[in-house]
Order: sequence, then structure tokens, then C-alpha cells
Amino acid sequence: MSLFSRFKKNSSSSEASTTTAASEQFQADPGTAKRLMEELYKRNAELAVRNKTMALLRRLDEISLKVLEEEEMAKEMTSAISEEFGYDLAALSITNSLTGQLRWISMTSATPWITDAIKQINLQESKMPISENQELMKKVSAETSYLVENPNELYPETLVKALTEVADFYKTEPMKNSLVNALRFGNQLLGILILSSNRSLKNLSSYEHESIVAIVGLISLALYKAEIYKQLQDLTHNLQQKVDEQTVEVKQAYEVEKKARVELEELDKAKDQFIMTTQHHLRTPLTIIKGYVDFLSNRPPETTLAESKDVLSKTSVAADRLASLVNELLDISQTQVGKSLINKQQINIKKLIKEITDELSPGIEEKLLKTVINIPEDSVIEADFQKLKEALTNLIDNAVKYN
Repeated sequence: MSLFSRFKKNSSSSEASTTTAASEQFQADPGTAKRLMEELYKRNAELAVRNKTMALLRRLDEISLKVLEEEEMAKEMTSAISEEFGYDLAALSITNSLTGQLRWISMTSATPWITDAIKQINLQESKMPISENQELMKKVSAETSYLVENPNELYPETLVKALTEVADFYKTEPMKNSLVNALRFGNQLLGILILSSNRSLKNLSSYEHESIVAIVGLISLALYKAEIYKQLQDLTHNLQQKVDEQTVEVKQAYEVEKKARVELEELDKAKDQFIMTTQHHLRTPLTIIKGYVDFLSNRPPETTLAESKDVLSKTSVAADRLASLVNELLDISQTQVGKSLINKQQINIKKLIKEITDELSPGIEEKLLKTVINIPEDSVIEADFQKLKEALTNLIDNAVKYN
């Protein structure tokens, strides 16, 4: 049964029982009319409170359905309570789910000068004295509601001071006592609703207690719903953030893969170029060796020993060049494992080029070319002999071949 239904049933039952009882007693003893009128007044007052409570519960329910953000909901609810029930001050705080500390989210009043005093404080930055009072916090955890007569135990010092000054000016007492109500859902403490008044709240009637219990129950449910809504919003936001992060990671992975694919294609082209160049470099000394071997194999009988030695010498030079190329290929494989392969030494450039042209002389003579070396005799540099010789050999060999 809803809170509205229970209050409606209680109100109807109370009104019917009051009327019946008053009628019977009046007929039995006409002298008790005054007492019965007082009873009727009391019952009517109770009925008025119940009707107010029902109207307030309906308003609070509408607020909880309309507003899902905690602070806005709290402001509208405390404003409705102070307006409908005439409390000097209605304040609401909630529990931080991470730290367990209470913090203010709303403080309202239907009295203009108290409203002005509330505006003088920064609610978000104001401490809650009750959070630092272990005894009061134990009561909050153990009891549904309890009375506090000292406002300094509940409200910020600046607010109490402002209220006292204004109360002195108006010759009134702003807050005689306060009723502290724990807002719970199950075993979870959601927050605290504080109702302060300049009238005594010590001896509230049973129906006033019922009204407060109903209000506390509805606010607790509304706050729990707002907390669930906030958690769902955070979850949605986190999920969206995760999706965005994953999307960025996928895009980055795709770009890395794309770049790797391009580099692989370039590496493949470089490999093909390397193979073609290597074949060319290996063929040159092999061709020379094969040429001289064929010459020796088919030499005429009149060939002199000196001519044979010269051919064998040139064949040996070509074989050395071939061995150098093979060693260079091995050096390249060693380079991939990080070994240093540079062997620097002093090299006479003119002598080195003369040596290379002598090795390539068969091709030069065959094309009837003439070589001229315009380099000073003392031209010396520091470099790796084998690598420099290979570079110059390739350069001169290509010049001869494609001239």
C-alpha cells in the first residue's frame, strides 16, 4: 500500500470514529458538550495535519518524478516541507558514497529573514558540525529520529550567528530545537533531514510523528532513486569513455599496421634491388675469372709463360674481388646483429683507382677506352679499404659497361 493510500485510509477512519464517538457521548450526557467540542477540535486539527501531509506527500512524489538530480530535488523538497508544515528551517544533507562524510545539499525556509540569513553562507563549502560529533553520528546510525536543542551542533557557525543577530533584532527565537531524521534505504544511510522550529518539538502528537515518518520515507526513496540514476549516468559516461578509448586504440593500431605494411613493401622492394645489385656485382668478377680461365684453356701453343702468368695474376685479382664481395655480404648479415664493421686505415686514392682500373682492364681494352686519373700522388684519406674499393670498383665498372 502506498504512502498516499495509508494516509487517506487513516484520515477517513479517524474522521468517522470521531463523529460516531462524539454523537454517542453527547446523547448520553449533554453536560459533556464542551469536552466533546474540544475533542472535535483536536480531531479536526489532526485531520488538517493529515490532509496537509497527504498534499505534501503528493507534491514530494511529483518532485521525485520530475527531478532526478540530487541537489535540485533536495532544494524543491525542503522548500515544500517548510512551506506546508511551517518549519523555520528545513535542511538536507547526503552521505558521500566514497568517504562516508555528510555534506549539505539544501537549506530552505518559508520565513524571509531566515532565507536572507541562509544566503549569507556558502552551503557547498560549509562544514557539518554533526559530522565531527561522534556521539550524534552514533545516534544517526542507530535511531530513526531524535531531538537536538543546540543549533551549533547541527548548523554552520556563521549561519547560527546570523540567525541569532536577526532574531535579536526581531525579538524572537529563531530555532528553539531541531528534529534530526535519518534518511535510510535498507541498511544504507543516505543522509539526514533536519527540521528546526521556534516551537517545542519534544511532545509531537502521534499523527505528527506519522507525518514526519511518511515524509522521511518518501525522501529516502527519492534520494535512493537519484543515487541510482547518478550511478547509471556515471556508468554510461564511463562506458562511452571506454568505447572512445578503444576506438582511438583501434585507429592507432590500424595506422601502425598500415605503416608497417608500407615499410614491409618498401623493404621488399629494397630486398629485390639488393638481390639484383648483388647479382651484378658477383657476375663482374666471375665473368673476368671465366674469361681468363677460358683463355688459358684455349691458349695457342705459342703463348709464352709470361703471358700465362699475367692472365693468372689478373684471374687471382678477380677471385680476390669475388671473395671480398662474399665477405661484404657476410658483413651485412653481421650488421643486423649490431656488430661494428668499419676498419679505418690510411688509403692513397690514386693508387687504389689505378689498382681498380688494372683489374678492369679487359673490359676497358675491349671497348678501346682510355683511362685518365687526375688525382695528386699524395691524396690520402682515412676510410675502410675494402668498402671504399668496392664502391669505386662498382662506379668504374658501370662507367665502362655503359659507356
